[in-house]
Amino acid sequence: MHNLIIIGAGPGGIALAAEAFASGIDPSQILILEKGPTHNSAIRQLYPEKKLTTANYKGFAARCEGLLCVRDMTKPDTLLRPKSDPVTDLYCIVVFCWT
Repeated sequence: MHNLIIIGAGPGGIALAAEAFASGIDPSQILILEKGPTHNSAIRQLYPEKKLTTANYKGFAARCEGLLCVRDMTKPDTLLRPKSDPVTDLYCIVVFCWT
């Protein structure tokens, strides 16, 4: 039984897991389900190398209000987060469910 089940291991899902951990949820009680074979599968598969992963949505400005500030980044920047990110200390269960 898990206290939190997150669908998707992209930037949003990983950020949610980090925020949950910071709020006191035990990492063993956090489950991330990902359809692809690795985190950020859609970005890895569908984004061209130089395409930005933009932080805004339909023109709404992005505001950094959490542990993981998502800014406009290139595909490689998105996939290789710095080691100083709080998520590096988070060990939750990630289940990769591909067909």
